[in-house]
Amino acid sequence: PSYPGAFEHLDAEHVVAGVRALGFDKVMEVGFGAEMVAAAYVRLLKSRPWGTVISTACPALVGYIEKYMPELVPMLAPIVSPMVALGRAVKEQLAPGAAVVFIGPCIAKKVERLSPPVAGAVDAVLSFTGLQELWRQRGLDPASLPPATADDPLPYMGAVFPVSGGLLKAAAIEADVLDDSILVVEGPDRCLAALRELAEGNVAPRLV
Repeated sequence: PSYPGAFEHLDAEHVVAGVRALGFDKVMEVGFGAEMVAAAYVRLLKSRPWGTVISTACPALVGYIEKYMPELVPMLAPIVSPMVALGRAVKEQLAPGAAVVFIGPCIAKKVERLSPPVAGAVDAVLSFTGLQELWRQRGLDPASLPPATADDPLPYMGAVFPVSGGLLKAAAIEADVLDDSILVVEGPDRCLAALRELAEGNVAPRLV
């Protein structure tokens, strides 16, 4: 869902057209996967009204915790990322037998794809830089192509997932600025500081 902001010189419809021109049969928005994931967080928080839950949409953060702060692993939500959720939906329901390529801004997705618990959900990962390189190699200028829209199912609130507090918005979870049960943190320095506070027991929010 971050692709409209990743290509300053292209409209979103031209990005979709450019991906399709590379030979993909369908171009889907991972925001739909984000909506499935957001719904899973709502169910988790209702069924487990105790302890702290750390959201697991970011593979870089999950990998850091697993490697450097294993004491926080029990807090990690048992919920896959939007990439994996949509990949599974495509393979199991939307287009069985299809090969799935995720295209996004984060190189940590390349490692996530190979993680044993989610292996097979996605067949390959391209960064936005890699996508631009493919266009260059093929001599494609997406801006010159007829605009195109993504294939169904299209996201609704899942499109806001990448913005600050996007998980809360997608899940329709109300969070007041004075509510210390929900902690929204972004950026490497702030994330690591928050993890240290959690590990030391200085804070105990319901959801991070």
